[in-house]
Amino acid sequence: MNSTFRFLFLFSMWLLPQIAGAIEPPPQKPAIQWIVNDFPPFLVLSGEGMMVDISQAKGPFASIYQEIERALPGYSHRFVRVSFTRAEKLFSGQGGYCTVLLQKTKEREKFLIFGDELARAFPVGLVVHAKGTPGIRDDQKDVDLKELLATGKFRLGVIQSRAYTQQIDDILSHSGHATKIVGDSAMGNLFLMLEKKRVNGVLAYALEKTDYERNNIAVPALKFLNVKNMPNHISVWASCEKSLRGEQILKDLTRAVREKNVKGKIYKYFMQELPPDMKKSYRDLYDTPP
Repeated sequence: MNSTFRFLFLFSMWLLPQIAGAIEPPPQKPAIQWIVNDFPPFLVLSGEGMMVDISQAKGPFASIYQEIERALPGYSHRFVRVSFTRAEKLFSGQGGYCTVLLQKTKEREKFLIFGDELARAFPVGLVVHAKGTPGIRDDQKDVDLKELLATGKFRLGVIQSRAYTQQIDDILSHSGHATKIVGDSAMGNLFLMLEKKRVNGVLAYALEKTDYERNNIAVPALKFLNVKNMPNHISVWASCEKSLRGEQILKDLTRAVREKNVKGKIYKYFMQELPPDMKKSYRDLYDTPP
């Protein structure tokens, strides 16, 4: 009996580690924490919480994030809803934070590193009432923003945390006539201010204008003016915190983007989202060298 018990005891001592090894969870994947925020119609998030289910998000940027997630199966991907102003503090650490941005600026390069160009987009323009805007002719198609603001009679609405291109940012930095507002719903608030004529015009992307008009049928007629001396396109970039961890993530992402033609797939997503009258112009953007 004692020998049987001893055998069972020894056998169990041998067996337990084998079972434990068999059921041990697989090694945890390294994590990428993607900073996201509502940016309609480019990115429309569902739910209200801080953690975002990107599979439920809408818009071309949602497609970018979903494509990146598929291209990097070796990482776990967490999508965290944080305004970009607050996110700047997160990027200064080593938490594996990354994001997708429409602008690469000198200021952002202080705390972010950028990978390959993921897509292209039209630059912002000036949105005004179709008729009766001070300093703007009713038949006008483009505008010299510096000259317009220099008159001191045009009230411009902008989002404080947004980068508009180096050319426009330089103009705004020397102008005391821009109405700056902040907040997650800042663009909608700016359009409302324009509608009520509390500002004479707002800086916005063409898709933001068409999205606002689609969701606000009673809005007065608006028009989009190209800003003179602007590049014909801006680039969409993946970027990560300036750390060793961020560098490794971006290195893996850049390789995956090239190998899996992520840029080509994203181009198709953007084409699906654009109104018919913008498709040819958008196609032409890709004929321009980087």
